[in-house]
Amino acid sequence: MNYKTLITLTIAPILAIGAPSKQKPTKPEREVVADQIENEKPSKVKPDRPSKPTRPDKSNRPALPEEIKTQIAELKEKQREMIEAKKELHENLKDKSKEEKTQLIAQFKQDNKEQHQAIKQQAKEIKKQIRETVETGDSRTSDI
Repeated sequence: MNYKTLITLTIAPILAIGAPSKQKPTKPEREVVADQIENEKPSKVKPDRPSKPTRPDKSNRPALPEEIKTQIAELKEKQREMIEAKKELHENLKDKSKEEKTQLIAQFKQDNKEQHQAIKQQAKEIKKQIRETVETGDSRTSDI
């Protein structure tokens, strides 16, 4: 007998007595343990939590007048025209040199500057009219 076998034979019974079993707990034992853990967990919801404020119903909003709706339609049409002009410029820039591109972009900006400013101004006016019509009370601050 060598030294390792002798130690194994003498220590193995001692270790077997004190070692926990590797058997899985039975189903009833698992349920008991799960219930204990569940009862120990603190509740995630605070009992004194304030209730959520009620938001005004969107169906109570007054409908926009036809005048504003037509102005919105006109604005969207101007915006579509501007988008089409940008797409056309983009197509023209594809096969140009760097210098030609900068010239075309500068020319486009100069040509459409007034139209762009008109669109911005009309959008601000429409927003202002809508807020005057729809909002009642201090529901939001004006960012115009």
